[in-house]
Amino acid sequence: MVEPSLNFDSVTITLNQSISAERTSIIYEGIDSNKELVVVKIAKKNEYLFCFKQERDALTRLSELNSPHIPKLLLSNINTLIITPFFVHSQYHIVHRDLQKYNFLRDNNGNILIADRRYSVIEGDNMPFAGVLECMPDDILESLDNNKAINYNPRMDFICLVRSLYLMFHNPVMERFSFDKVLENRNFKKQLQEIKTFWFSHGNSSE
Repeated sequence: MVEPSLNFDSVTITLNQSISAERTSIIYEGIDSNKELVVVKIAKKNEYLFCFKQERDALTRLSELNSPHIPKLLLSNINTLIITPFFVHSQYHIVHRDLQKYNFLRDNNGNILIADRRYSVIEGDNMPFAGVLECMPDDILESLDNNKAINYNPRMDFICLVRSLYLMFHNPVMERFSFDKVLENRNFKKQLQEIKTFWFSHGNSSE
């Protein structure tokens, strides 16, 4: 049960309504003490607090850019993020890792914004796989197929973006399952081969 208001020292955030539900969090529209609109992300479970730390660290650095296209982190605690109403790549070598259609948002001016950085990492970080399997670049698919460490870099995000847009526009039939179950799935290797074959016949990301 979520309280109708949240207190951060001298600031009170009043929750208006739930506007979205992600795998790790519930997102609310809120109003701060100055009657300004804010976005509130609250973790569903304690096991997702690490994701919140990742997103909080990324937003803290991205906020330094003072870009109108990147939400700013206003307040936070261990399981809650308060941010301005809505992201993009950066000079800090932050890799999003989860560029998919559900994380592309359109503002009132028609601009496309990139949301949700809870799985973001710094380039070179050694982290478990995260993301949408069918959007991954060929080298990531090969690493997963051969049980090798994944090299996370900004190029990965670029290829994921291109492939996500392709899948959105052409809407091919492709089986999906949650990335946190990828390595446990009995059909993982089979699906991996199907995805590699699909992209081989629809354009190779290494070219």
